[in-house]
Amino acid sequence: TSGAKIIDPCNSEKYDEYVNLLYELRKNKGMTIENAKELVKNPVYYGMLMLKDEKSGADGLVSGAIHSTSDTLRPALQILKTAPGTKLVSAFFVMVVPDCEYGSNGTFIFADSGLNENPDAESLSEIAISSSKSFRQ
Repeated sequence: TSGAKIIDPCNSEKYDEYVNLLYELRKNKGMTIENAKELVKNPVYYGMLMLKDEKSGADGLVSGAIHSTSDTLRPALQILKTAPGTKLVSAFFVMVVPDCEYGSNGTFIFADSGLNENPDAESLSEIAISSSKSFRQ
């Protein structure tokens, strides 16, 4: 087995805790308990709340195969926020090419090929800087 734990947000022991956490994080933006109860059933929202909860043991979240970029990014920005000093939100893809002499041992990042349309020079610079920091992490 892979050691992965499958969690159904609707039947999770953390459901009520995460409903309250989402409500507290977003109540100043109009979040209601009823709305939080529905959103926490969404696996992307639940996953972002797991990342916010340092005791959950979650290290990351993979999304995008069946969720749009906006449906992945919205909960991330609402729950996790951006890193201090972040000027621009961007995305990148990691590509690993086996037996490749290029890149970092065959690992490449393709920065913002889907989030920022027609970035100017300053935006391209910010995308490159933040992507390189994330890649090093």
